[in-house]
Amino acid sequence: MIKVLFIATTGGEVEMAKILYDGLANNGEAEMLVIDMGMLCCEKYNDLPMEMLDKLGMSYKPFSDYGKRNAVDIVREESPNVVVVGSDQEFMRRAFVYAANGLNIPTLLLDVAIGTNRENTVSIAVKRTVYRLTAYFSKIVRKYCYLLRTVVALRWSPYKIAKMIFRDIAVAFTIDSDRGSYGCTAIVVAGSWGEDVLLERGVSPDKIFITGNPVMGILSSKHHGDNTLRQDLGIGAKDKIILLLTCDQIGHGRWTYGMRADFINDVIDSLSPILNESMRLVIKIHPVESLDEYASIIDGRTEGVIIRKALDLEHIIGESEIVLVGGYSTAILQATALGKPVILLNVYNELESIPFAEMGLAVELHNLGELKDSVEEYIYNKTKRGELLDKAKKLFDSNKEFMDGRATERIAEMILKLADK
Repeated sequence: MIKVLFIATTGGEVEMAKILYDGLANNGEAEMLVIDMGMLCCEKYNDLPMEMLDKLGMSYKPFSDYGKRNAVDIVREESPNVVVVGSDQEFMRRAFVYAANGLNIPTLLLDVAIGTNRENTVSIAVKRTVYRLTAYFSKIVRKYCYLLRTVVALRWSPYKIAKMIFRDIAVAFTIDSDRGSYGCTAIVVAGSWGEDVLLERGVSPDKIFITGNPVMGILSSKHHGDNTLRQDLGIGAKDKIILLLTCDQIGHGRWTYGMRADFINDVIDSLSPILNESMRLVIKIHPVESLDEYASIIDGRTEGVIIRKALDLEHIIGESEIVLVGGYSTAILQATALGKPVILLNVYNELESIPFAEMGLAVELHNLGELKDSVEEYIYNKTKRGELLDKAKKLFDSNKEFMDGRATERIAEMILKLADK
């Protein structure tokens, strides 16, 4: 029996692990051990992986059970055939990548979101790093020390360790995302756009495999006819929902707290003329953000406005007429895959090189004064709505793996091949 070690640091990764867990179980050739790493250093409001693991009924092992052991000792003790991570840039997950590499165990990186190297500007990287060092300095130091303990246990030379440290400092202040650059044996991506990004980063093409995204592959109308969510929100079955998805723009160095507050209030101001009992604005905040902070931002302006954090993303997208995104989010892919028009609100122009609009996945809006008219147009004008959704369909048609429902199967096969090696 093949043993797969999955390093879980977010609720989203746990959902991915569950899909792979079931896929491998159906195959009958592998078992999966999930290690709950707890919370990432820079996301204090994020749901703990443990909560999602318990919710999904998955067995797991808390990282705390290993005491002060380094990643090398843990990997050696568990003796997996493959180690799977959702990122190799974050320190704790990278420690397990390095440990597995040092023990000649293949590693797999799930890079099935969407990204671009064109947003990797020095200004964004500097602002992000300054923010995180200010807010989470002790946690960052503690987790980086764990990475250092790991490479020492691997008996890296002082020169190699120093080279790693200098590179990490350079990355922190010059690059927004460097995933895929830390030595994983194989990297799976959702579509051709993910492959292009990694190739631009200098990743060897023989390490990159297009599999689709397991979550996207099982998108469905499973909630059709289920009014539980609407009842919980106090929204009638025939009422229309405008969905606003927020992003962690502060944590990524793109916005200040003041910019975020202005953005939310300006969105509400723009849409207030059409918000009523039959047209609601539902604001679903990003998993790493604070619901209390958003409640303070709107300061009681709840007429036609509902703010939530713990909403099933697929369900609320399915119930919505249109999706607004305040930043850069892979949820845009989910929305378009579920047949919903998306408006990307790029009001501060810090996302000018993000490719969603040019890919045909969203309409980009720079002036919130135009938001009400745009929302009404894409809700009621069937021609404009159809034109936008047709563009998204063309993208998905040219990336068959993304929506054919076989992503889990492909990744499971990849894991088994890596184990055979």
